Amino acid sequence: MKGFLPEQQPSKIYSINNNSLNLLTDLASDLPKLLLTGQLQNKINRLKDNELEISELLINRKPSDINLAMRHLSFIAHGYIWGNVEPHDLLPKVISKPWVQVANELGRPPVLSYAS
Repeated sequence: MKGFLPEQQPSKIYSINNNSLNLLTDLASDLPKLLLTGQLQNKINRLKDNELEISELLINRKPSDINLAMRHLSFIAHGYIWGNVEPHDLLPKVISKPWVQVANELGRPPVLSYAS
């Protein structure tokens, strides 16, 4: 019995190995450091629009991969928006597009929630 926690631990790695998912994993892992140093927005702004492509996840439709992407993208997006003194009012396409895609796949809005 784990209370409100899931019986099975959430996945920490993707079953697919590609550059986009590796970059997404690295960004999520580095998120505390990037926020602390104020570098998250700069790092995201330097990415090309398709550098966090998740189409392979949407084709495979493995639930653990989809949920992991939702967690990663949700935290990164919220970090981007709220990570400075003044919140950003626009989320770059490199984050917003895959976040909306994975949220649609899960039937949830693209927001950071306890479900993520």
